[in-house]
Amino acid sequence: MKIVWIILFSLVGFMVLIVLSGYLLPKDHIASVEKDLPSSPENIYKIIRDVSEYKNWRSGLKSVNIESDTIWIESDSHGNNIRFGIIEEHSPNYLRTKILNEDLPFGGGWEFEINQNGPITKLKITEKGFVTNPLFRVLSKFVFGHDATMKTFLEDLSKKLEAPGK
Repeated sequence: MKIVWIILFSLVGFMVLIVLSGYLLPKDHIASVEKDLPSSPENIYKIIRDVSEYKNWRSGLKSVNIESDTIWIESDSHGNNIRFGIIEEHSPNYLRTKILNEDLPFGGGWEFEINQNGPITKLKITEKGFVTNPLFRVLSKFVFGHDATMKTFLEDLSKKLEAPGK
């Protein structure tokens, strides 16, 4: 019985340490990813801007509900429904989006910078975000990574550009 209590207290202590670590981490973060893509800035911008087609090429996305030309809701495979909006755009080189939900334990937005360099185009995505929950702060910093969703977005976009009829 003594061993059970030791294991139980150790687990509780470990969880307390993780949560306390989360309080020590900053709430805000900035992360960036970039990739050279074999397409024009105009084509890349068009694909990124056409959110109604996201469900056809983005992995983990179940549906997209369009509210207006600049506002939509993404439903993912985990049952999350996140409302996004386009805050600023300068076709074909810049697009800035933001999470519009205010009741989530995270938020922020993405900046898409699209620059041609000869036959290729460099796409840079920068996330300026925040995580309010200290436990989720630890997980997003050390387990998932702040750039995980952006990396997946770039991988999915690369596959879309490689597909016939891109």
